[in-house]
Amino acid sequence: MVARKLLREFDTLVKKCAKKWLNLPQRASAEPLYLANKEGGLNIIPVKILADISDVVQAIHLFGSKDPTIRLVAKGALQNAVKKRRINERTLCSKIKRLPINVDPIAGIVHAAAKED
Repeated sequence: MVARKLLREFDTLVKKCAKKWLNLPQRASAEPLYLANKEGGLNIIPVKILADISDVVQAIHLFGSKDPTIRLVAKGALQNAVKKRRINERTLCSKIKRLPINVDPIAGIVHAAAKED
């Protein structure tokens, strides 16, 4: 497993080089780089996404192992990852609830919260 920070840095470098090759200014949107060829893009897939896909494929292989110890270790790793994710989501949700705005999800409208005096 490669550190995701390094992959983000590599993706940034690829994006800069691709824009340079296309004679696009660096401030231009990166969308044309990621669009499919038939849509006029370069069909570049960020390395970070490829690494995520690789991790999932590797996990699937571990869960399908004939060795029960390997399956048990894979299950434990998955449970730890889910536990960390849930803690992060709870923290994020509590921070969102403290924001001084109200969001109407149906209408997609953001309202400033009324001040209580």
